[in-house]
Amino acid sequence: MLTVIRRIAFIGVCLWLAMSPHNEGTAWAADEIYGPPESVENVVITHIDWAHTLDSATSRAAANDRQVIIEFYTDWCQWCKAMDESTFTDPGVMALSKRVVFARSNAEVDTANARTFGIWRYPTCVLTNKGGQEVDRIVGYVPPVAFRQTMQDYLDGKGTPWDLEKRLKTSAND
Repeated sequence: MLTVIRRIAFIGVCLWLAMSPHNEGTAWAADEIYGPPESVENVVITHIDWAHTLDSATSRAAANDRQVIIEFYTDWCQWCKAMDESTFTDPGVMALSKRVVFARSNAEVDTANARTFGIWRYPTCVLTNKGGQEVDRIVGYVPPVAFRQTMQDYLDGKGTPWDLEKRLKTSAND
């Protein structure tokens, strides 16, 4: 139930951002709302250093005390290509690679992991904790600004199942 509510809220935010009067194709619109892309860290990242297997991603995450974001894609998926061209080339999204390990998995080749995570729509980004357990997922194309904000919230512990459970316990009457 919480996942459904969170996804509805996420869709609402995406629609709001898409229809915002500030969003007229200008690069500054996202920066005005969320700060400059370099706000994650003051280091300029020019690309995402993708792990190409789940094992290498979890090893890298364990060695650097980070979480993992696994993008499941297919070669024929147009929305996967759109994410590659816009979302994953956004400076703010690339800067997040200082805080998480990005992994990429072709779901038609790595069928075992696709089956393990129950992937059936593309692209799907699975967010895991440091232990490799799924925390949440993002299904479908997500524009850079919304993706960056979702990842920031995830990394800050906002909107995760544990955060929602904690908030329910502290304000049970809401």
